[in-house]
Amino acid sequence: MARANLPAFREALHALAAHTLADRTALRPTIVIDAVTPLGSINWGLVEQFARLEPTGQENPPPTLLAHNVGVRGVRTVGNGKHLRLVVDEGAHGVVFDAIAFQQGEWATHLTEGSRIDLAFQIEVNEWQGNRRLQLNVQDLRPSAA
Repeated sequence: MARANLPAFREALHALAAHTLADRTALRPTIVIDAVTPLGSINWGLVEQFARLEPTGQENPPPTLLAHNVGVRGVRTVGNGKHLRLVVDEGAHGVVFDAIAFQQGEWATHLTEGSRIDLAFQIEVNEWQGNRRLQLNVQDLRPSAA
């Protein structure tokens, strides 16, 4: 583009942005959910299947799953209240997972043991002191409607 056209281009771009973004209530972050799954479907075999999608990154994000009506067994903040640490389950006899929600510590004041939530998450392998466990990396959550 010729330098002489830059002011007109800038003006047109600002006008387009002002028109397109006029209704700021429509600006909402979105998460692409790859599959809806119960927590009971999450196991080492699924992690092995997801490993076939590697490498993941900006252009190839890891799969994001959604589980509805998940029970909260434990809730606390970590990292000076910035992050949320959860223990979640599918019910009295279902599987139990640890979950971490980075930059979502404010949820701790809204959740208690027994709360029901919907979780958007990615599966991680947490390795600590020689132990390997599956963990949910929570991308977002909301109170369950069910």
